[in-house]
Amino acid sequence: MIKRTSPRRASLSLAALLGIGVSTFSADAQTAPFDAVHFERARSLQLAGNPDEVFHLFEPDGRSLWARGFQPEFLHKTSGDSWAGTVFRTAPHGGDDYTTWLVADHKSESRRMRYVIFIPAVEAWEFEVECVANPDGGTVATIVYRITSLSEEANDAVSRFFSDRFDPAMDSWEAAINAYLTEKEG
Repeated sequence: MIKRTSPRRASLSLAALLGIGVSTFSADAQTAPFDAVHFERARSLQLAGNPDEVFHLFEPDGRSLWARGFQPEFLHKTSGDSWAGTVFRTAPHGGDDYTTWLVADHKSESRRMRYVIFIPAVEAWEFEVECVANPDGGTVATIVYRITSLSEEANDAVSRFFSDRFDPAMDSWEAAINAYLTEKEG
């Protein structure tokens, strides 16, 4: 028999997970049904490295090279830190609960991977990345986010993120990754 434990209450925001600022809110358990907000957005980043090098930067250990404060704590590793079935968590940003990440799919030969990410009682995410060679040089990394709020309180934060912060967040990722790649080469 599998023993299930209930998650601790969360007070995190979508922006905090992306590292673009911290705003917190309390996400109490829902007592009545609510209409969950769901968004899906895609964005392509133009990155200076080759596809294999860039792909690694989206894996857990690789992301910690350019994303300030991203330090995965592995709870279960499969045959590496990025293979399907790997589970890790990242520290809370101003809240009480960790963000839990599951590598749902990892295809190094096609440079594609997919994470499923949970912030308990706040948000559920699906994050995909695919890295392909840019004919003009470098790599095009296409990122797809699918995010659903898990509480009524999270609806506003998810909506604000996609209306106001998604593009600036992706711009900052592109700049940070390119800065890392340039510094590494120099």
